Amino acid sequence: DEVALGEEVSLVAGGRLTWASADVGRLEDPNTGGVSSLEDDWLSAVGSLRVVWSPVDEARIFGGVSQAFRAPNLSDLSRLDSARSNELEVPSPGLDPEDFLSLEVGGKVRWEGLALHAAYHYTFMDDVIIRQPTGVMLGSEFEVAKRNGGDGHIQGVDLSVSYDLDSNWSAFGT
Repeated sequence: DEVALGEEVSLVAGGRLTWASADVGRLEDPNTGGVSSLEDDWLSAVGSLRVVWSPVDEARIFGGVSQAFRAPNLSDLSRLDSARSNELEVPSPGLDPEDFLSLEVGGKVRWEGLALHAAYHYTFMDDVIIRQPTGVMLGSEFEVAKRNGGDGHIQGVDLSVSYDLDSNWSAFGT
């Protein structure tokens, strides 16, 4: 939803409720050769909030915060296959979703066919699913499994420019 906080300022809010599930009917344990199954599900509520200031019709300055999550996929949970040289990736039941929190500030200007956009973003990452050695050797291969072992951040700058050459053609770059 977008709510006007005045003539030049608005608040844009959004949210999403996500439910994801996995059902693996047959799962082989590489250590015992036994067969099992796996069922799991994840529920997440995420949101975003952005303030937009439009001092003139041709310009906008914005800042916001957004959340995201990624549920483990079937490969994360059940893969039993060579991963890289001398590595065997084994099933990894019980994984948690990855969580992200992003902060962003930027601006947009459009004037006589010219459009400019610049933004800076910083994303905090929590419980990122990564491949880690287990310390077990299976034949000549090192066993690796997925774990919620990664925390960190990503930051970046987005820049773009476009120019309308005429009503049918434009040039742009990012």
